[in-house]
Amino acid sequence: MNLGPPKTDGSDRLEKWVTGLVVLACSLFIFRQLQPSLIFQDSTPTGGDLGAHVWGPAFLRDELLPNLRLTGWTPDWYSGFPAFHFYFVLPALAIVILDVGLNPIFSLPIVAALVALGGFSYVQGHTKRALGFGIAVAVLAPLLISLPYNVAFKLIAVSGVVMFPVAAWALGHLSALRFPGPAVLSIASLAFAFDRSFNIYGGNIASTLAGEFAASISLSLSLVALGFVIRGTRTGEGKVWGAVFIALTGLSHLLPAFWLLTVVAMLMVIRLIQRNFGAVPWIVGAGAISGMVSAFWVLPFALRSDFLNDMGWERIEILHSPLVTRSDLNPANVLTDYPPLPVLLTLAAVGAVLSVIRRVELGSVLILSAAAMAAAFRWFPDGRLWNARILPFYYLSVTLLAGLGVALAIRELAKASFVLRMATLAASVILLIP
Repeated sequence: MNLGPPKTDGSDRLEKWVTGLVVLACSLFIFRQLQPSLIFQDSTPTGGDLGAHVWGPAFLRDELLPNLRLTGWTPDWYSGFPAFHFYFVLPALAIVILDVGLNPIFSLPIVAALVALGGFSYVQGHTKRALGFGIAVAVLAPLLISLPYNVAFKLIAVSGVVMFPVAAWALGHLSALRFPGPAVLSIASLAFAFDRSFNIYGGNIASTLAGEFAASISLSLSLVALGFVIRGTRTGEGKVWGAVFIALTGLSHLLPAFWLLTVVAMLMVIRLIQRNFGAVPWIVGAGAISGMVSAFWVLPFALRSDFLNDMGWERIEILHSPLVTRSDLNPANVLTDYPPLPVLLTLAAVGAVLSVIRRVELGSVLILSAAAMAAAFRWFPDGRLWNARILPFYYLSVTLLAGLGVALAIRELAKASFVLRMATLAASVILLIP
């Protein structure tokens, strides 16, 4: 997509600064609403199932890691159970890392240098290099200090939703959206994060604070992974980065991983229709790398899946309310249709139309994702997977497509304004000719 006249280096740099400030403001806004004073208070995390998760990382720190294990048997509850065999170890491991920490004398200069290099690279227009430095900082920064266990737990628990605007920006940027696309996607991510129509399905703030923090972490990672896949299957670049983020998504939570694999499968159909057969070795290679990285946990999970329990949730049979109006929510005194789904669907329709007209690939992917998730909610066989857990991915696809619709509409209006100004100038010149 290329609308309007070519940009100068100065305007391109200004757009990068504006985008960076918007993304930072969105993440800080989410963090501010989560009441940092309570996050940094050394008190036990509670709310929904959150308190039940407090035990896990401590067991990992005190029992499993000293024995060079990430999974194992614990005798604590129900005459014992397999710890982290059927639940996701990566978020718990992040909590342990943040809790234990390293000596800042060694790690602080390294992190400071990476921050400086990342900022310099971003200003100079080397966005991919800046992203690499940013990821390195995100990995190393937690090692600076040793935090109280409860504080470390709460920081990791909210990290998924706090980083969600950054992940939405990364999806837009890696998908080659033009300004203001990535910034608007970051703003649109707030609508999903603050969605008040569900509180236990996973992904939004309400679900995160009820204990589904692993799902929100995985969901943010899945957006970055999808961005790398879209770009990589188009250009052949970033195979290792794509593989790493695919693996991190699966190791954080399986449901976003299943969504990611579904969307990637549909994207590959698009690539084959485009006769882009070079995408096949890229996705095979990335899949092989991600499989090897995550095999230590995924393979035992799959081989022992017969021991998984069924939560016994009753399937949601109504369709119009969850997919169109959200007029019948349970419990009605807690949940509400906010932001209004009909408004999001209207903006998403704008995004779908403009994406087709302008051949915006990310728009096509989000259209297919929304349609596939709606179909899965309706027809997925009843079993261990409660069909309500599919709804967040439908809402996410609709919300991001709505944001894309706003961004594309802004560009269309800007283009129309440019054409109008040129037409007015030409008319003025003609009228001045004797």
